[in-house]
Amino acid sequence: MADVAVLVGMQGAGMTNGLFLPAGAAAVVLYELGAVEDLFAELLRPRGPYLAWVNEHEENSVCDQAADRFCDSPDTVVDVGEFIEVLAKALTLCGAKGVFRSSPGGG
Repeated sequence: MADVAVLVGMQGAGMTNGLFLPAGAAAVVLYELGAVEDLFAELLRPRGPYLAWVNEHEENSVCDQAADRFCDSPDTVVDVGEFIEVLAKALTLCGAKGVFRSSPGGG
């Protein structure tokens, strides 16, 4: 984690890894449709730049009713354009240097 400039992940226990980021590294938490609480802001904001993305597109909330009868844990399809914007902002806030590739396959 010592060389990480930006940590990105869906809300969940894995984002507690942000506590081990180096000073000045950014954390970006992705939230599912309808998320009303920013659960990680208080935990991660004190140690560096913090951004949250919330899915605001109902069509990007996907539920497999065979696996989740009540649809209380839908999967989230992240909007690529919005993701690139929030990632670029995180890279700027943490002062990351180097090449940022925004196209699939690194082209």
